[in-house]
Amino acid sequence: VTLKSQKVLRLYGKQIKERGFAHGYLLAAEVRDSIDDALKSLPLFSKEKFEQKAVPWAKKNFAWDESARQELEGLFEGLSARLSEKEMVCPALERAVTLDDLYGINVIADLFGPACSGFTVWGPLTEDGRVLHGRNLDFPIGKRAVTNQVVLASAKLAKKGEVGEQKAWVGVGWPGLITAFSAMNENGLVCCLHDATNVVKGGAKEGFVARGLLLRRILERLDPEKSNPAEAARNLAAEKPVCCGNLFHLSWPKK
Repeated sequence: VTLKSQKVLRLYGKQIKERGFAHGYLLAAEVRDSIDDALKSLPLFSKEKFEQKAVPWAKKNFAWDESARQELEGLFEGLSARLSEKEMVCPALERAVTLDDLYGINVIADLFGPACSGFTVWGPLTEDGRVLHGRNLDFPIGKRAVTNQVVLASAKLAKKGEVGEQKAWVGVGWPGLITAFSAMNENGLVCCLHDATNVVKGGAKEGFVARGLLLRRILERLDPEKSNPAEAARNLAAEKPVCCGNLFHLSWPKK
């Protein structure tokens, strides 16, 4: 749907793979174009760097949980069901998009590291006293990428108390991404990437969680009414390493 001139994709299937399929099918051409835009607009990036570094790195060094794997597989199946063999071809890659490419595009934020920042203001700092969240994206991406930007609205995945429950959340992103960079969950918890440094000095060399996927898991699991989100997010972040330094900007309602 389109709300206030903004594209919104509502995902509400009972299985995560079903939601991935809907994402891929409904935004098939835009998924292909998002990969094309990334390769053409990001600094010092190229077809060769994507295929020889980003994709193998995403597959070998990152620890994708089963939910993420299922969602990406569903996304690729939806993409394949919607587009013809010719339409699957990404101009920048000069070939058809593959499932591995979807893994690669979902670690772009980990490959490039620092750029973005954000803020939260409220009370006398806003016109009506309500909370305002803002975030900038410091990458040259082009007119088509801006046009293809989409708000993803993901409904709660399982009934309360069930294993694997994922809270509803809404975030701004691009077709093809299962990661999140600026989003809010059903309990009003907002989490945004606030980039720090991309220099790796020692530590783990594999088993990473993609930063955007970690952000999404924080929103899917945490309720500010039940625990301190900062402490809970820190504990969740400690379960797996990330490949580069990062700050997570968190804010939530105080009652």
